[in-house]
Amino acid sequence: MIDEFKQFSKDIKLDRITIKNAAKQLQNSLSFIVKRIFRLLIQKIADQYSDLNAPLNKLVETVHKSNGDQITDDKFKEFSIEFLESSQKLCDIATGLALSTNQIQSRNSIDLINRLTLRIKEISPHIVNAGYITITFPGDKNFLENFELLQRQWQTNIFYLQQLVDEIIDCESFIIACEKSIIRETYETQDAVLEKNTSVIVNNALSIAQKTNRIVKVTAQEAENSEDKLFVDKILQSNDKLKQSLPYFIHSAKSLALDPSDKENYLIWASSNEQLIDAIASVRECVSSNDLESNRYSIPNDQDLNNQLSQLNYLKINEDFNNNSYVPKYKPLPVSRPTPLPDLIEENENEFPEPQNNQPILMAAHDLHYSINQWYTTDNDMVAVAKRITFLMAKLSELVRGQNRSNKQLISTAKQLFDESLEICRLARLMANDCTDKRMKINLLQVCERIPTIGTQLKILSTVKATMLGHQAKTNQSERIYGSREDEEATEMLICNAQNLNASVKETIRAAKSASIKLKSGSALKFKWIRKKSVESNILSVT
Repeated sequence: MIDEFKQFSKDIKLDRITIKNAAKQLQNSLSFIVKRIFRLLIQKIADQYSDLNAPLNKLVETVHKSNGDQITDDKFKEFSIEFLESSQKLCDIATGLALSTNQIQSRNSIDLINRLTLRIKEISPHIVNAGYITITFPGDKNFLENFELLQRQWQTNIFYLQQLVDEIIDCESFIIACEKSIIRETYETQDAVLEKNTSVIVNNALSIAQKTNRIVKVTAQEAENSEDKLFVDKILQSNDKLKQSLPYFIHSAKSLALDPSDKENYLIWASSNEQLIDAIASVRECVSSNDLESNRYSIPNDQDLNNQLSQLNYLKINEDFNNNSYVPKYKPLPVSRPTPLPDLIEENENEFPEPQNNQPILMAAHDLHYSINQWYTTDNDMVAVAKRITFLMAKLSELVRGQNRSNKQLISTAKQLFDESLEICRLARLMANDCTDKRMKINLLQVCERIPTIGTQLKILSTVKATMLGHQAKTNQSERIYGSREDEEATEMLICNAQNLNASVKETIRAAKSASIKLKSGSALKFKWIRKKSVESNILSVT
């Protein structure tokens, strides 16, 4: 889309600066949309993955209690449709999450998710067919055993899929999504008390308990993944308090469902519910990275929160509740605020050359430059090194294309690129050593370890290319034609290698940005990721 926009801009007479700013704002808008989609997926996971087996259990119960009458057949058809739709939703959410997130450590995770979802989609219709046959022939044990075998296979696969999803999702974003759902269900329960709707009270209490258990499980995984003892102790303590508040909430919800008109039951339930939400908020604060920039699109803002809660009414007590009515007070969810930025000015930040279609190295360098140019280089050596690499790549592109061609300059530029790539790899390793998050550490080491190899290859290929240039200058016309073919092959290899180096540096910067949030408290490394005002204003104008 951005390439089409740039091509379209060539056909109309506009100011160059206007076109460039519009293109940058378009790319920021697309980035915002991707992050918003990821946020919606997290909310769906919080809602859909809380009780995976409920639709299947209804189907299994109907099969086991089948009497062969029309009522049983109708129920079986209804529950079969519900089970198939639920299974499809779970698979679609997992697939969408795998494709949209940038936190997956390797391609194996995506492949495993795809294999599991395909397997689940294959098993689901077989379960329905096996259940129908079991109902048709109720006395045949072979059909019943086959139905139960398929049921266990589905449960095993969906359990592994849930584990992969839990590893991928951001813990803080997941807790916030669950917290929002629990607050919404709390207001719905308050309305159900007025209407004396016992089923809504029971269903919401069950849903809140399931989401709380999911928070406990995901938070425990976050603690297991960390090497920071203080961080782990804080999480485990807050998790223990959350687990202790859950039985009290369940008991009070049961009493409220038995007699919604009893004022005492409501007050006890409201108190236990508030304690539960306070405990969830404490867990969320423990896992919070306190990095507004990295979580800007995962934390709900004021407008989102008000729009969602404006339709929910606080409990208005009737005759028995007019005096001394109780309304729980919930802690507001964290709201993202633009971080005040210092007035910094960097030289040559907007002087990077615009690439043409026949400049693949410069196009790759331009992509890397745009990605890192959103951050100030002040107090961030990694961004500074990456920016130097982009300008060296631009110079390499000119030399490879024959502009200001010089053998010594080509070799010298390649050597500088090699040295800078070693430096960015060194910084990444230092950061990985001080990172307390195991997954982030492994991810950072994996992406940065490719850089020295690619840098060495680039230096060798540049030397070969420079040698060919010198040889062609001394040969006759016939030899020059033959040499040009070899020169084209060497150029293609050099271009591919330069593109790989740019891509690896870009991945390393992204992984380092995430890992810098989880550095040890006493770490001597200080990487400040300060977003530029121009980028900040573009994002805020979109939102």
